[in-house]
Amino acid sequence: MRRIIYSLIAVCLFNTMIYGQATDPTDSATVLKNVYRHYTGMTGNHKTSFDFRFGFPYASAFGGSTYYFADEGGLNFFITTPPAAYSHSDVFRAQVFPENIPLSDIGNAYSTLVQTIRFDFTFSNDSITGKWFNPNSQEQLPIRLKEDNSNMQLFTFKYAADSVEVTGKNNERLKAVATYTGIEPSGNMKKKDAAFINEAIARFTGGPGKEAKGTDELPQLFFQPFFAGFHAAADKGKIQDGSFNGIFMLFPVYSDDGFLVLQAGGYHYDFGSGTYTNANSYLCLDVKNRKILLAGDILIQNNDLLKKLLENAFRKKYQLDAGKKLSELFIAGTMPVTDNIILVSKGLIFSYSPATIFRENEDIADMEEMRIFLSYDELGDMLQPRFKERIGLK
Repeated sequence: MRRIIYSLIAVCLFNTMIYGQATDPTDSATVLKNVYRHYTGMTGNHKTSFDFRFGFPYASAFGGSTYYFADEGGLNFFITTPPAAYSHSDVFRAQVFPENIPLSDIGNAYSTLVQTIRFDFTFSNDSITGKWFNPNSQEQLPIRLKEDNSNMQLFTFKYAADSVEVTGKNNERLKAVATYTGIEPSGNMKKKDAAFINEAIARFTGGPGKEAKGTDELPQLFFQPFFAGFHAAADKGKIQDGSFNGIFMLFPVYSDDGFLVLQAGGYHYDFGSGTYTNANSYLCLDVKNRKILLAGDILIQNNDLLKKLLENAFRKKYQLDAGKKLSELFIAGTMPVTDNIILVSKGLIFSYSPATIFRENEDIADMEEMRIFLSYDELGDMLQPRFKERIGLK
């Protein structure tokens, strides 16, 4: 029952977030457009990379933004709350999702009961300034970041919407509505890089399997499989009435040294299972060498060793008692292995949809995503030799 309630809440949040944006605000001195921007600079003594996404003037976080410190592993996901108004001088507040907390605290992850990293910042066209707060030590670090596209692929914000209607077998009206909120390759991106990225996204989404040649075609890579499922379900009489939503988001979460990781998320109706789904999927690209990186391109298959590494990291991250059996937590009874990975500078993040792997009575199943980080040092000989060479490891 709790999972159903969370799903309903998610539907309301996404509808508020997406459908309020049918038309982007126009450029002016007082109104800001929806943005995706990449910044680099310093947070205290930490070299920082920062991917910021936010919806003006509808206070939409688009599922969250990311940052990482070059001297630390992993990737930090954070939610930005809207300022009081919408000008360059307004202060935003960001809260980092608390990763290393006991399982019992997951349900209250964003409450005041759980202390987590937060930071306040002021956003402008070309810079971010503010203060970063570590609750464990009351440490405050100054944030000084500049928009920087020198070592990453340049994208611009994109919004699109489409819908189709059909008549069901009993003459009922059926409708599917799809929206896309995310990025598209900038006109300043190298044409060969843009073509490779669009073709990779097409394969990833199960779309037409060819590159999107125009900017209006990228959202269709998400829409076409959704509408195809809608038509197939309607033809077979599997859906009776109503309107079905497909909310799709695509944003970079990591971009450095010629690597690009895209997060595909949102909230859409799955006509195969007859339920809504909101799981995040990740596409890892080596744009420098124009290669899609699958798990097998990065890791040598050794599930037994990988399971042990993931279990150790899982137990440490969520502070599990040594006597706690995984069979009490996971449907499969053991630590699952996933191919849904995020490549970052110091290692790999393994992303799970908790609702599909945890037993129904576990609080963590109400999380939208569970991420387990393993460093390249931990993975060691499991890394493919060619990949090790690409990232500069001996």
